Amino acid sequence: TVSTAVNSPLVQQTADFVREQLKSNDASHDWRHIERVWTLARTLAKEENVPEENLEIVDLAALLHDIDDWKYQTEDVKTKRAVQFLESQQVPSEKVARVMAIIDNMGFKEELGGNKREITVELVACKMPTDW
Repeated sequence: TVSTAVNSPLVQQTADFVREQLKSNDASHDWRHIERVWTLARTLAKEENVPEENLEIVDLAALLHDIDDWKYQTEDVKTKRAVQFLESQQVPSEKVARVMAIIDNMGFKEELGGNKREITVELVACKMPTDW
């Protein structure tokens, strides 16, 4: 798995956080789904020659992409848990913004809505069918 190949303490802490947060989710958005997305995002990033220093952003976006999924929210959340977690880890605001740019611009609803903001290859994001 990707998690065994990652040297970043931040990425490992994020993986642990996400695994815990998604424990009760159904299979469409569980930890195995996150691992598949993460593996594919890593593969695409490497194939696209994303610089090593930007791979952490790819990892964080892949890991956190479903943490605030509307289907699992029980209350009106003003601040996203992804942002709260990253800030709690003292991640610089510029990096938080780059991670959130990926997360906020992926998903079926965004594709249908025509939200086509330009995101560079360094900010590789991917989505997978939930039944993979």
